[in-house]
Amino acid sequence: MENLKNLFHFTRRERLGVVALMLLCAVVFLLPEVWRRIRPERKTDFTAFQNDIARFKEEFARQEAIERARQDSLKAAGVQDRDQDGRIEVWEIERQEKWDSTSRQWAREKAERRKAYETERHQQTAGVERRKAGPCRGQLLDVNTATAADFERLPGIGPTLAGRIVKFRAKLGRFHSVETLTRTYGLPDSTFRQIRPCLTLK
Repeated sequence: MENLKNLFHFTRRERLGVVALMLLCAVVFLLPEVWRRIRPERKTDFTAFQNDIARFKEEFARQEAIERARQDSLKAAGVQDRDQDGRIEVWEIERQEKWDSTSRQWAREKAERRKAYETERHQQTAGVERRKAGPCRGQLLDVNTATAADFERLPGIGPTLAGRIVKFRAKLGRFHSVETLTRTYGLPDSTFRQIRPCLTLK
């Protein structure tokens, strides 16, 4: 029983701490509500925008009704988009000119896209032909005299691998065969097969 009483016994400092903690919790919970009362949320007024939309819809409906009535009157009179003298109306000419301009622009854009596509295809074909022609282009590289920069020009050989080849050759003294190059650390067999036609031993 004495231990239970000790649980509810607080020192002055502990009581002050509990009070401060309770005040802090109250501030945290009440601050948002107080802030909303001090600075109420502003609501955006869309009335003018909605009125503009309504006026636009009314004007569009009015113009559509006028055009529909006009078309009905032309059909009833047996006239197809022409005036009483048989001449094409001004609005018909403007519509045709606008259509012709749009068609010319579309045809021009189509021709430009076609030209760009053909140029890209030509570049791709040229790249394929260059790859088919082989990476050496008729020039053979002597494995015992080539520098690291020479090896870097071969496909699949970067600066690190080129440096390893040169260091490996320095340790051996010289390559006794082209195939000795395959013992270089990090040189894949696929890369060696690709560059093999470019290598020679003198």
